[in-house]
Amino acid sequence: MRITRLQLSWFRNYEYVDITPVPGVNLFLGENGVGKSNLLEAIAFFGNFSSPRTSDTNALVQANKPKCRIMATYLSNGQEEQIAVEIVVMPKRETRVLVNSIPSAQYKAHGHMKIIGFWPSDLEIVSDGQEKRRALIDEVTYQIDFTHSKTLYQYRHLLRQRNALLRQISSGRADKNLLKYWDGKLIELASLVQYKRKATIHRLIEIFNEIIPQLDERLSKVSIVYRMNIVDSRALQDSIARDLALGYTTVGPHRDTVGLELDRQDVKDVASTGQKKTIALALRLSQMRLVRNISGDEPILVADDIFSDLDEAHKKTVTLAISAAEQAFISSIERPKWLKVDLSWKISNGRIYRE
Repeated sequence: MRITRLQLSWFRNYEYVDITPVPGVNLFLGENGVGKSNLLEAIAFFGNFSSPRTSDTNALVQANKPKCRIMATYLSNGQEEQIAVEIVVMPKRETRVLVNSIPSAQYKAHGHMKIIGFWPSDLEIVSDGQEKRRALIDEVTYQIDFTHSKTLYQYRHLLRQRNALLRQISSGRADKNLLKYWDGKLIELASLVQYKRKATIHRLIEIFNEIIPQLDERLSKVSIVYRMNIVDSRALQDSIARDLALGYTTVGPHRDTVGLELDRQDVKDVASTGQKKTIALALRLSQMRLVRNISGDEPILVADDIFSDLDEAHKKTVTLAISAAEQAFISSIERPKWLKVDLSWKISNGRIYRE
């Protein structure tokens, strides 16, 4: 899979961009703050129609503009496809994301571009706990099973409705018996979400166990442990008093835990910063290999300033991964001497020039 043309308008600090990337390594060069990461963010947006850098989609649209647009022409398994995303600013600073004129929540069920991102924030997957880890597992699951996004969307929507009902019951505005209707649907969707997550983690563990000792033999005993927070009729009944008191549902996939453990302790508590970076890198490399193995298509690789904090050994590992990709986009302040670059772009003042 590779992008043959990328166009942006009113995206972040770019008025307009129209570039033709090449197979192999595409390098974005420039000083800090000129917009290198913004270009990578635009490419990554095609992966699951959300930003890897912010939850505020409104921030992607230039100030005082009604919308922004990103469009890509790409090849997948020999077939040329085109995808266009519009992020439209709505009243009260809300946004609406359209993909080929279809709301993104509906479009996700139809598939997407396979993009693996290496970001400075990946350290948070290891150091910041469960929300980031669940998000990674859902991202990988979505990349190998397009239906997961729809299932997860339906589960979260139903969860919000149940939580709203809990608050209504607590305030005397609704009957407690109404929960029975929502609970049956919640159990069904929850079991499907957890089944898909479990299948992904089982596959990911096999690859991770091969990769992590190659990066650091001292981390060879790091394990990924998935603990499902099972939701069934008994669990919902047992938690009803607590749920009503708190105003939200306390059991289900949104409370699953993904352990990254070393000697039965979470690595966020016992690993050094350098070791955490290594574990985060191993997770992304495992994701890349798994997506390739399952889909049969080479994912596009996006790496934002990935070399700056790596030692020489890890630079070599990442370089091999980048070089093996059918297409990669990386950002850097200076040209990496150890990496063969097929095309470089100079970025300055919101403009991009082919070197």
